[in-house]
Amino acid sequence: GVARPGLDDNFFALGGHSLLVTQLAAKLTSALGVGVGVRLIHMNPMLGNLCRAIEAAEPEGALPSGGSSAARGDDSVSLERIPPCPVTRLRSHRLDTAVLDGLLAPVDAAAVTYVPDAWLRGARIPETVWQDEFEAPGALLAHIFDTAVGRIGLVVAPIGSAGLYDDPARTAAITKRAIHRAAELGARAVSLTGLLPSATEYGRTVAEAIHDGPAPVRVTTGHAATATAVALTTMDALKRLERPVGRETLCVLGVGSIGTSSVRLLVDAGHHPGQLVLCDLFSKREALAREIRTLRDLGYAGDIRVAVTSGAAPAEAYQADVVIGAVNVPDVLDVAAVRAGTVVVDDSFPRCFDATAAVGRMSQAGDALFIEAGLVSAPQALDEVRYLPDWLKPLVGNEPPRRLPHEIMGCVAASGLVATHPDVGASIGAVTREQARGHLERLTRLGFSAATPQCDGYLVPDAVFARIQELGARR
Repeated sequence: GVARPGLDDNFFALGGHSLLVTQLAAKLTSALGVGVGVRLIHMNPMLGNLCRAIEAAEPEGALPSGGSSAARGDDSVSLERIPPCPVTRLRSHRLDTAVLDGLLAPVDAAAVTYVPDAWLRGARIPETVWQDEFEAPGALLAHIFDTAVGRIGLVVAPIGSAGLYDDPARTAAITKRAIHRAAELGARAVSLTGLLPSATEYGRTVAEAIHDGPAPVRVTTGHAATATAVALTTMDALKRLERPVGRETLCVLGVGSIGTSSVRLLVDAGHHPGQLVLCDLFSKREALAREIRTLRDLGYAGDIRVAVTSGAAPAEAYQADVVIGAVNVPDVLDVAAVRAGTVVVDDSFPRCFDATAAVGRMSQAGDALFIEAGLVSAPQALDEVRYLPDWLKPLVGNEPPRRLPHEIMGCVAASGLVATHPDVGASIGAVTREQARGHLERLTRLGFSAATPQCDGYLVPDAVFARIQELGARR
């Protein structure tokens, strides 16, 4: 680092990376009272430019400038919105107390998440609720799913995403309390969701929670299952398009845990793209070089190119046939600039592209695919019990969540898989080859498959796949 960086210094040249961007954005927002997003920093890595961009930034919560999507043409494709899930039961009484009182069966596993920031803006959760339902028990049991890999609870830790990186020790302590709460409710394994893996050094800072809680519990980042979901989604999209993966140029946008695990799993399973492009910040050059060596060790013999960037997706990403997004910075991929015929499979959080623009392009032009990864389809419908008290209704509405009955996030299913099939291994730190292969083989053997193609709450219809096939635009 540099003791006194100057206005002409580049944040990423000084050693900045995506996690530091998140921390910097949170600290600037808190110190300046202005909403400084991670994308603003990525788009303005020179410190002087960043200062000017912050001065010109719109107030936090303001609507973005610019118009709405263009009017639909005569050849538009209709994208159907995912309906409320018909197998979800809403319950106004607390699920955790019902489990502890024997009114509901205990869980076998749990996925730990955090409070959506939208719930925290303007003190929208009453203080008494925050204390009684989050702080006192250590976490809120929000959902219970009955699945082919056991009964899984979704446990919400009392911290918002904006605060995950402010104080790593505090984040670890809150996460461990949530893990202990899950163990009290019966969980034998717990997975970390969303940004929690990166905020806990991929589970390393909470690893001791395995032994120091009320009962032994295995902790996993869930990334092996997420990589499985990404691999299944990618191959399903290419199969629907009747495009052999060996003819594709596949770009991995972000060589963090999910990006590397996903491409390694594809290669290890024998799905070798014709060419690979690895994209990340130029501060990740050593990681990119290591990844090339790993892919060679796995038997990949095709051409591998490296593209470095200071923020937005590089030109090489727009020349690829398939893009796997695995970053934690929003909108780095310009939807309008994506080539016709491109397949974008994204597990970024937040999304690496503007989801509204992506849905608009699929419905109006239908010449490119934008699919959200991370979900898997179970062999049977997943019965769900959801906690919906009166205080939560203004935040999430009165209807069941919009999801397909058979589908579940891979990182959530990971907790059940580790609890009921412990031989697959719980991942702390980097996902190993054995863990990734074990999750893929076990989940597919149990009947899990790629989720239905979807984006931003809309189903991607067969007509979009058919149009891309007809256009042949990518060649």
